[in-house]
Amino acid sequence: MSLNSDFLPSANRPGEYPFGQLFGRSDLNIAASTSVIEGLPDEQRTSPVRRTFLLLMLFDLLLCFILWIIYIQQSLSDGDIIKALRQEVIGYTIKTSLFDTVMLAVGRFLVIEIIYGAFLVLTPWWSAGVTGVNSAVFVAKCFVFDFQQPKKNSIGLAYVLIIAALILTWIETSFLIYRVIPQEKAAAHGPLFSPIAGRMAPKVVVDREAAVDIAAMLSRAGLLHSEVWYLHGLEAWGPDLVTPDGVSVRSANLPGYRTKVFRMEATLDASPRVVHNELVYNIQGTSSWNPTVDYIECLQSFPSENIDIVHNVLHSVYGGTISPRDFVLLRHWGEHDECYYLGIASVEHPKCPPMKNCVR
Repeated sequence: MSLNSDFLPSANRPGEYPFGQLFGRSDLNIAASTSVIEGLPDEQRTSPVRRTFLLLMLFDLLLCFILWIIYIQQSLSDGDIIKALRQEVIGYTIKTSLFDTVMLAVGRFLVIEIIYGAFLVLTPWWSAGVTGVNSAVFVAKCFVFDFQQPKKNSIGLAYVLIIAALILTWIETSFLIYRVIPQEKAAAHGPLFSPIAGRMAPKVVVDREAAVDIAAMLSRAGLLHSEVWYLHGLEAWGPDLVTPDGVSVRSANLPGYRTKVFRMEATLDASPRVVHNELVYNIQGTSSWNPTVDYIECLQSFPSENIDIVHNVLHSVYGGTISPRDFVLLRHWGEHDECYYLGIASVEHPKCPPMKNCVR
C-alpha cells in the first residue's frame, strides 16, 4: 500500500483540500458528524453536549429565581419588598411560601454541576434521584399550598412557578439520559483494547489550553482515507526495483504531488492483524523495530473514529550531518475491502509547536 506523508492533492480532483493546516478551518466543519462532535471532549475537557446540559441547569435556576421574585413583587401590599422577602424566607411554611421551589432549584444546580460538571459522571442515577425528590416535594406542595391566599393577583404565578420547575427537572434528566450519556458513550467507544496480548491503546493527555478544531480533524481524516485508496488503486507506477530482501519498490511522478511518490510491497512474517495492531496500538514500541525513532508520543486520540495525532522525533544520523527531525502526524486507520490500512499525513497541532533542535 502506498502512503505519503506530504500529500498535495491535485486541484482537478473535486472535493479535496490541500493537506497540512488542520485547525481553525471553519469551511471543513460542514463535513463532520454533528452527533459525534457533540459527544467528544475538547479543549474545555467536557463535551459540547454536556456543557449544554449544564447550561440548562443554570437556566433552570435563573428562571425559578426570577419567577419567584416576580411572584413576591405581585404579592406586595405596602410596597416593602424586604418585608415580603422576610415573610417568604424567615417565615417560611410549605402552605404559604414558594421559597422552597427556589431552594430546590439551587440544590438541583449544585448537585448536578458538581457531579456532572466537576466529576464528569456518566451515570444518570444522581440526576434521576434529584428529579425524584423534587417531584415528590412538588406533588406534596400541590396538596398543601394555599392557592386561595388573600393576594390572589399573584396566584397565577404560583401555578407557573411550580409547574415550570417540575417540567424543567424532568426535561433535564431526560436530556441527560437520552442525549448526553449516549453521545458521550458513542464517542468514547472504540478499539481502546487491542486483542494482541491484551494491549491497551496509548493513553492521551490533551493540553486544555490548545484550541483544537475537532470537526476539521474528522473531515481531514475522511479526506486522508480517500487519498490513501486513490493512491492504492493507481496503476501508473514505474517498473519494479526488487531489493535482495525481496522488497518491491516502485515510484511515479503523479500530478498534484510535490515530490515523487513511492510504493513499497513486501511480505512480512506476521498476520495482517498483528501488523495492524502493532502499528496502531503499540506506538511506544516503535523504537524496538525502527532504530531511527528517538521519541514518540500520542498527542490526541479519538478511538471511536480511528483517529489520533502523533508526535514523532527521529535521531540525528551520520554523526549529526543530518539533524534530528520531528513530525506531527495525523493517523487514520481501519479496514476496507478486506484490507487493513493506516493513512498518515503531516499536520499542525497547537500542542506541539516546532522544536528548536529539530527540523520539521
